[in-house]
Amino acid sequence: EIDLNGEAISCLQLHSVRTSDIAVNSSDCLSMQSDFSNQCCYDTPDTPCVMCPDGAVRKDLEVDFNGGTETCEHVANFLASRANNGTEECASSTAEYQEYCCFDKCSLCGENGQIDWDAYVEFDGKDDVSCGSFDWYFSSNGIEEGSGQCTDLQVAFEETCCYEAIDYSIPACSLCKRGEAWYDMNGDVDVYFQGSNRTCTEVSNSLFRKAEEDSGFCAAAKAEYFPSCCFEKCDLCQGSQLDANVEVAYKGAAATCLELGLRFVADIVMEGSEECNAAREILFEPCCFSNPTDPCVLCQSNTVDQGDIRDDVGVSFYGSTTSCFDLNSFLVSREEQVGFMCQAAKAELQEDCCFQECSICGSGGNLYWDNPTTFNGISFACGELTWVLSGSRVEEGSEECIQMQSTYYDDCCSGPSALIPDAGNKCEICPSVGKDWYAQVIHLGKPMTCLELDSVLLQKGVFDVSAECEQAVQDYSNQCCYIPPKKPCNLCQSGKQSYSVLDQTVTYNGAETNCYGIYNYLWTRLETEDDACLVTQNDLQPQCCYSKCSICQDYQLDQDKLVVHEGATMACSELENSFMGLNQIMQGSEQCARIQQEHW
Repeated sequence: EIDLNGEAISCLQLHSVRTSDIAVNSSDCLSMQSDFSNQCCYDTPDTPCVMCPDGAVRKDLEVDFNGGTETCEHVANFLASRANNGTEECASSTAEYQEYCCFDKCSLCGENGQIDWDAYVEFDGKDDVSCGSFDWYFSSNGIEEGSGQCTDLQVAFEETCCYEAIDYSIPACSLCKRGEAWYDMNGDVDVYFQGSNRTCTEVSNSLFRKAEEDSGFCAAAKAEYFPSCCFEKCDLCQGSQLDANVEVAYKGAAATCLELGLRFVADIVMEGSEECNAAREILFEPCCFSNPTDPCVLCQSNTVDQGDIRDDVGVSFYGSTTSCFDLNSFLVSREEQVGFMCQAAKAELQEDCCFQECSICGSGGNLYWDNPTTFNGISFACGELTWVLSGSRVEEGSEECIQMQSTYYDDCCSGPSALIPDAGNKCEICPSVGKDWYAQVIHLGKPMTCLELDSVLLQKGVFDVSAECEQAVQDYSNQCCYIPPKKPCNLCQSGKQSYSVLDQTVTYNGAETNCYGIYNYLWTRLETEDDACLVTQNDLQPQCCYSKCSICQDYQLDQDKLVVHEGATMACSELENSFMGLNQIMQGSEQCARIQQEHW
């Protein structure tokens, strides 16, 4: 309460009634703000103080609070709207009132069980009560764990509402997957499942959460529900590629080939049906193409590199205006190297579309990689400076290139630097084989990577054809060097199918490591045919590999199309390659299905 001209009123009355005829920013308004803001106003916390976990508050119980008697519900709401979690005010208040105001809320499925949010039961006169709503019911009615009412509800609904979560390191049951093939789902079809009518989508979600792929329950469910819920969609191109953006006329209406493909899924047009076969006869030629065996590369002539693509240069070809980048992408995906269109594009457009990257030392110079130089105030090795030029797409012969060559020729091209004598003859621990830059070694009692060791030897003047270099090769080559395989072992390769790598900790050769480390080791050390490769694949593929979610599955991804996902704008290629990979979203998972539905 506050005192307004000798009258005791609440802040709510002041705000809603007494100020109704006072204009904002007026002198009267500013005067009231000055007089009463300290008493009536507060800042809402960034992380509200939580007195009782999970909202388990004895709402009507009264306690002494701030000099008066208030209900526990009032105390909990006051702290949540005034105090930040982790502050002294929050900690002292929760310590004082938790014992009286908080209770151990009833859990329908106990400590280890999971609520099936897709399940419904008959309760309180209603026959469609979601199992997930019981948590709110327990909070609202103050039903405590161990009470008679809690036990009765657990006994009544545990079988329908609860399940034990599976180990997701083992593949979960996917209703519309047979072997390695994924089928589409007719999600709106109703089937009778576990005592009630459920949609195929609900059945699929339930199986994915509750059953393992290799379990008998999963096999029985697939045998019963696969025919009703799953189908092989009409594949217009039958193994060829779909030209998504081509517009065609079909059944009297214009649509892109991608839109027609999606329509066949939505309309449940099945492979082998009369409608599918009829559509393929009409649409295969305009909508489908095969990948070339020897792709056309615009900036290459008779296997000789003609430089890099000028990405943003606009050109006209075959009556269409496009960019050099898009044209090259089209040629690579569609045209053979010896084809007429490929040769015509090279003859007409190589001069406009292709360029040679700037070389610091020019065509006749020799780059001394380790020589030090300075670029924009930062010290670089000359070899690293070439990466800067490549990233900036500086062209050979341009004014910028000529300036760079003039500036850095003496540092990088005129011979080994006096600052690092004989840098051109530095000690090479792995002169003719691959080097594992990040392998760990101990040098003079100090742990370091092979990359750090390389720098240390150079700085200390250990050069080629010296006793110190021979000793370093003898000491460290086993740890730092390897012979790269001709056909590298891919941990996540099974037949012709390659899968993604999980960020998972596993035991390998008696030591705890992660799947990424094993994947890199096999790729750089073992041949595909090596027994060690086959044994490791057999042992670790179930733990380390997964089928990553694909937005478009058998259709082509519109790489550059922008979408908004979880509040962030990204290209479809970024969503598919980066977001899916970083979050390890599996094909067939609920999250994958939601993303496919949202962004298809």
